[in-house]
Amino acid sequence: MPKEKEKGKEGKSKFNPLFAVGWAEKAIGFLKRLFTEKLLAKSLAGSKALGKYGLAAAAVLGLLLSLVMAVRANSFIAFLIGVGWVLVVIVAMYVAGRFIDAGEKLIESTSSQLSSTAFLDCFGFLAAIVGTVGFVLLTVLAVQRKSESYFYVGVALLVASVFFAAVAFNPKSVNIAIIKESSAGHEAVGVIAFFLKGALKLIPVVFGVGVVVSAVIMVIKGIGLFGADWRVAAAWSGVVQFGTMAFLFALAPFLGFLLFILSYLGLDVIQSILSVPGKLDKLAK
Repeated sequence: MPKEKEKGKEGKSKFNPLFAVGWAEKAIGFLKRLFTEKLLAKSLAGSKALGKYGLAAAAVLGLLLSLVMAVRANSFIAFLIGVGWVLVVIVAMYVAGRFIDAGEKLIESTSSQLSSTAFLDCFGFLAAIVGTVGFVLLTVLAVQRKSESYFYVGVALLVASVFFAAVAFNPKSVNIAIIKESSAGHEAVGVIAFFLKGALKLIPVVFGVGVVVSAVIMVIKGIGLFGADWRVAAAWSGVVQFGTMAFLFALAPFLGFLLFILSYLGLDVIQSILSVPGKLDKLAK
């Protein structure tokens, strides 16, 4: 009898009240094997190429749709808008081409540190869950409300969340070193730096996906130019709207670069202040 009681006690002691932690660790391990640094690099390269080809296609399609509008509405202004659109896209191509890799160079030259991967693992895990659940809920809402805008928001949320999760699981991709001796101040700076670098790393994806999706919707809206007369004005308005969106997405590399250097300036000042005690200790020795 005593032996049976001891076995029962041992069995009870093996129960882990935090059993969900083990499940989460397994899920995080799976996500890390899925979202590798190699996959991240390929996604960025693909997004850059997608954006460049998307811009070229948007220039041609915008000009063709403006010619259709000029014929349908007997408007020379529509033709001029088409010519102006091509010139604007050429400028956008130049800006995007000059700054599409500038963000990566900034990240490589800007180092930061964290004491462990605990924050990054938890954030990546939560980001993947939030992005997936949010996409499903927004897609259902889009069907219920019969509004495509909810679906677009869901796609954007999913892409951003999965990408941030991939960056969190690969801290080296944003030049974050894991140093156990990191102080609380450096830890805070490292967390903020992660979000800033992650957002800058996301810029090529925003550029590529944004330009292509805007161009596709621009064409879909432009189909209305071939329909009944009462649909022409609304269709042309949609073409102009999403053509403008494509142009703004083309400027994302430049705007992202500018916002990053302005935002990181404050962090550099804080890092300089935090490094003063260490330098004084070295001088004292």
